[in-house]
Amino acid sequence: MGGNTRSQVGAIGALVALIAVVVSLVAVTVASGDVGGEFSPPDGGLLQLQVGDGDQFVYTPAGGGSVTTQTIDPAQGCSVMLDPSPSTELVSLETTPAAPQGKLGLFANGLGVKVNKEGNGQPCGRVDTTSQELTLSLSGNLAGKQVEVAELDIEGKFNVTVVADLYLGGTGGLLVASPELLTGSNSDSGPDSADGDNFRWVIDEGIFDTIVLRVSPSTPDGAFSLEAGADGTAAGPIGAGLGTLDTVFQLVEVSGLLNCGDSVVEDGGGTGAVPIALLDRGDNELSSCALVPYVLDTFVSGDQFAALDVDLTEQEDATFAITIIWLPEPSPPGSTTIDFGTGPTTPVWCGGSLADPVLPVTGEPWCLVSRSEVLAGDGLVQVTETFFGAGDPIWSR
Repeated sequence: MGGNTRSQVGAIGALVALIAVVVSLVAVTVASGDVGGEFSPPDGGLLQLQVGDGDQFVYTPAGGGSVTTQTIDPAQGCSVMLDPSPSTELVSLETTPAAPQGKLGLFANGLGVKVNKEGNGQPCGRVDTTSQELTLSLSGNLAGKQVEVAELDIEGKFNVTVVADLYLGGTGGLLVASPELLTGSNSDSGPDSADGDNFRWVIDEGIFDTIVLRVSPSTPDGAFSLEAGADGTAAGPIGAGLGTLDTVFQLVEVSGLLNCGDSVVEDGGGTGAVPIALLDRGDNELSSCALVPYVLDTFVSGDQFAALDVDLTEQEDATFAITIIWLPEPSPPGSTTIDFGTGPTTPVWCGGSLADPVLPVTGEPWCLVSRSEVLAGDGLVQVTETFFGAGDPIWSR
């Protein structure tokens, strides 16, 4: 992995020089993910769409707490609108075509797109043909959160194939995936067939904050509605566990997105209570660069900790450097451990050079690039360490 980290380590060094005198942090909560395993950002709660018995979106935070409800209110005819109150805003629902030609429609428990001269019947609650789209984005109180798994209740019409374009960072951000739901000949009987034309679509293909639902060009005359179990469609695993037939979204919360060359600082808010972590993404070894979600936390729980979780599903050859400025500690200072998911171990030094580190042949996914100690007051020493690698470790000392 050598040969691509000169700017990476240099950027870390520059950042350390800029903020080394500002050891200012607050305690944050540890991300409870699978260290060294799949990307596991912190639980962000649950969002449910309820249509039929109360038209609304309902958000329940992780671990309980106050529930927030955003109502879907009648507008004119079969068109509806989401309550825009900032205190209750959870999502936005945009249509293609946009207003005034297109509006959000609701008919027979189905959400869709109402266009001018379409009337107030069934088409009002459907996304009809490739000319219409329905876009759901987390917003308001849910801005900064993402969907990890979605379980959608879709009613199909005219043998439609439905496409879900999943974006992270809005429709102008990263296109995560575009899964398809093939309904086939079972979806041609309309809304009077109970759940015979409904499909529970479980989407688990990476995290996203925006979903664009559209008709596939392969079925240009197809149509569908977004529903919430009013026809009794069987629940997915999350819904079954909750005992609900609603359309549900399991939410998470990442720290942000990193492209090649990006650098970020986790300073815990600036009160000096936790270590500083400076994360820098280098170039990919082989593939072209794309945005990757990450979670970066520093915290104190008896010992000092820094935890990194990076989604490398489509960027397995990405590399990173992280510099950790530990809080001052009594002299002589203790030692750092690193946990790749199998228990704490002593960090191994990299090969190569400071400007061009190379992972050791022993197979560790992270290695130590540099370590320094400086006086930090009577009997106190402050340790700064830089590591190179990729994956999801937890450092502690």
